[in-house]
Amino acid sequence: MKPTRRLLGCLLVACMLLTAQAQDAVYSIDSRPNYPRAATGGNYMFNYYLPPAGSGSPWWPAWSPAGDELAFSMQGTIWQMAIDDSVAHEILHTGEYLSSPAWSPEGRYLAFTSDDQTGINLQLLDLESGAVSALTEGDHVNLDPAWSPDGSRLAFVSTRPNGYFNVFIMAIEEGGAGSLIRVTRDNRYGSSRLYFGDYDLSIQPTWSPDGQELILLSNRQIPLGSGGLWRVPAKENGIAEGTLIHKEETLYRTRPHWSPDGTRLVYSSHIGGQFNNLFVLPASGGEPYKMTFG
Repeated sequence: MKPTRRLLGCLLVACMLLTAQAQDAVYSIDSRPNYPRAATGGNYMFNYYLPPAGSGSPWWPAWSPAGDELAFSMQGTIWQMAIDDSVAHEILHTGEYLSSPAWSPEGRYLAFTSDDQTGINLQLLDLESGAVSALTEGDHVNLDPAWSPDGSRLAFVSTRPNGYFNVFIMAIEEGGAGSLIRVTRDNRYGSSRLYFGDYDLSIQPTWSPDGQELILLSNRQIPLGSGGLWRVPAKENGIAEGTLIHKEETLYRTRPHWSPDGTRLVYSSHIGGQFNNLFVLPASGGEPYKMTFG
């Protein structure tokens, strides 16, 4: 081999090694564990839906009941900030990746997720005492905590018991976990769907102002995407009486929120383009109105 070719060959090998090392570095930072008790989703779902481990950006803002403060997660810890201030304060740091805070209506508690790289569990921070207690335990995936308007219940998503994502409601009794009901149940579409599999997923619950209903995201009866917006009674097997109020090939970042007056909801969608934007939809269904652009 001529010297020039030998040099080019060495440079090519060096570039390949550097590229492989760079890919390994990126993988080690951005990749997720398999979450062995999650039987559906895979990397596609984890990257779009689960709290973004390794990200330094603020994530999941939650209003205080008085509307003058926000709680949010950043770099795996929980922060608090007054909306008229420019300084945020870290209020909780553990050895696990913390995310998705939800402020209880009376202002005493923050529910949040805690990721130990095998499972994700819900925990409760008492803002008065600083004590942290577990609401769920084990290696299942538990996500999307949402308080009922009266603060007596917490809706959330869990893979328990069989690994499929369903919506549950937990009673909160004296700052701890109480009785549990399943709003949605394991349900098969009938064939495997691209990226989503045969079993339905139901995620991202939001409460009606009167605490009687939920709106959630589910791909029940939908062949593509993570599903449409369903309105269901907040009770055992409420999905059996649910209504599909908006059918769309959504992705996991939909995150609906019911308005305080009960008439509408806001959610995120990429419909009509490649970027996610905010849309407002009547709570009974209808045509969405686009709120942001770009």
